[in-house]
Amino acid sequence: MKHKKLILISVFIAALFIVSRYTGLGYYLSFEYLQANRALLLEKVHANYLLAVGVYIALFSFALTLAIPVVAPLSVVGGFLFGVFFGSLYASISSTFGSVIYYLVVRFFLANMVKGKYQDRLTQFNQQINQYGYTYLLTMQWLTIFPFFIINTLAALAQVPFFTFLWTTIVGGLPFIVIFALAGKELGSIKNIGDILSLEVVLLFVLLALLALVPMLIQKWRTRKEK
Repeated sequence: MKHKKLILISVFIAALFIVSRYTGLGYYLSFEYLQANRALLLEKVHANYLLAVGVYIALFSFALTLAIPVVAPLSVVGGFLFGVFFGSLYASISSTFGSVIYYLVVRFFLANMVKGKYQDRLTQFNQQINQYGYTYLLTMQWLTIFPFFIINTLAALAQVPFFTFLWTTIVGGLPFIVIFALAGKELGSIKNIGDILSLEVVLLFVLLALLALVPMLIQKWRTRKEK
């Protein structure tokens, strides 16, 4: 059974690679293509808005289901195609949906297969959850040092309650999605995703990280006070 699951995952990944490689999908999602064809793409989106939204959400969700780190680039694309508000909304929906599917698949179908690989991290994760509660999930997301698929995997293996995982995924991912959607709105003036990281954006990331540490600091203060 484990071998069958592994083969199935490998086939999905191989299929995505083949589609990207031989259809030029990677190029069509590149900054160069988007910038060079800005007017034409925006015109097509406006002419086929619902179709464009559906394709965007499906592609975004599918990539996250396969644990491909696409939140940043596809959030930029969302801001570029749909504007900051709707781009952030569609990216948040996609990110949440893809993360939830991944969480459910790992929790109910792949847990035994991947648990050994994450055993050390899972032990530490459970210790932190026991000490700080489920707000630790927000800490991990806002600190930006953990890929989302690792957070999703640990949450699934630790059997974090579904609705807890859902709200922390939405709240944890939204600030970064909005930042990248803002960058997408101004895509014509940037050359690559590295240009997004201005001093203001870096400071915002630092502020989010500090806010994420607040629950942990409060818990430590209470523990010391009780002693």
